[in-house]
Amino acid sequence: MKVLSIQTVSNKDAEMNRYIKQYVSGALKLRYTVDTYGNIYVSKGEKNFVGIVCHTDTVHEIVPEYELINHKDEVIYAFGRKTETGMYGMVGCGGDDKVGVYICLQALKDLPDVKCVFYRNEEIGHLGSKNSDVNYLKDCSFIIECDRRNGEDFITNSGGIQIASEQFETECKPIYTKHGYQPALGIGTDVNTLTVLGVGVSCVNLSCGYYLPHTDSTFVLVRHVNDCYKLVVDMYNNLRYKKYKHQYIEPKQTYYGCDNHELDFDKTSKIHKTKVVEEYSLIEVEPTLTLLDYLPSQLEFIKLLNLETNTYDYFKPSSDFSSFRRKSSNVDSNEPNMLKRINMQYRLTLYEDEELDYSCSCKKPVYYVYSRLHKAWILEEEAIWDATISTYTLNK
Repeated sequence: MKVLSIQTVSNKDAEMNRYIKQYVSGALKLRYTVDTYGNIYVSKGEKNFVGIVCHTDTVHEIVPEYELINHKDEVIYAFGRKTETGMYGMVGCGGDDKVGVYICLQALKDLPDVKCVFYRNEEIGHLGSKNSDVNYLKDCSFIIECDRRNGEDFITNSGGIQIASEQFETECKPIYTKHGYQPALGIGTDVNTLTVLGVGVSCVNLSCGYYLPHTDSTFVLVRHVNDCYKLVVDMYNNLRYKKYKHQYIEPKQTYYGCDNHELDFDKTSKIHKTKVVEEYSLIEVEPTLTLLDYLPSQLEFIKLLNLETNTYDYFKPSSDFSSFRRKSSNVDSNEPNMLKRINMQYRLTLYEDEELDYSCSCKKPVYYVYSRLHKAWILEEEAIWDATISTYTLNK
């Protein structure tokens, strides 16, 4: 994966952009265009395009003695000499979003009808996509961005914005389920901006195999990169002959009052039935990350709540969830390895019809910790901290 060996950071991405241009025009024999902001556009084929986009910057500083380590073609990470301390150690390899760059280039090599855009400066405010030619992608059937941590998230609601149609979600479900993906909420990336700017087609952001993003400990699991690319190809082969239109709808603020009363998105009063469940408290795994990086997906959270089967069956996380709130308190820094315990009270609201609503509020604390080894939330009382691998394992 050559792109991981190229250091790039916001506003200092010239080497990465040069490599993309040389590979596209040389190895692939394709033409590219560059807009006034420096975004790179590449088309291949004539019709039934699928758009695949990425960003060329990372958050990691450019360091001397940078060395990419590929351990048994399974895990990729990097070492270098850190500018601040001058010490040699693990540094960010920038899988966010060099993996996305790799997937775009591989798609241009393998697929017959595809449009790719390589955006600049996503990490400092989606500046590349904000200054791009959105019309370039309007004739695509749909748009994929591979800019999500881990290896299982299928995101059509990102940064509070619905970026895909219900039809697209429905027809994608059997495909992403086959590949081990599941619906999740996203924070935000270029496809958010494209939706807001009126690209007019459904978008999705996929987990693509990078882990612990924005830290020196970040790494890439090759298997999950390949899994993501297989999902991209499967979606391409099965869905590209239909255009999945989607128009941006500006989110409206939801107002909360007492537990059994709130205002809906149209600010009209509604009374809801409420089901009280336990408070779920989570421990943050890495002190350098925000808790949002380790929140469970909506489906994981539903499973933690242990709701009845007949309730779980009709959950549609991408469309039925009107809110997924969190509130932190009681910070305690006395955990092993400077971990922070943060008690989280979740308010989860589901609309199945006009009168039914499920919410969760504090009843009794139940603590979960995240295990990178098991890639799952586990009960704290069943967990033990393993210093040798810096994560929790099951206490058997």
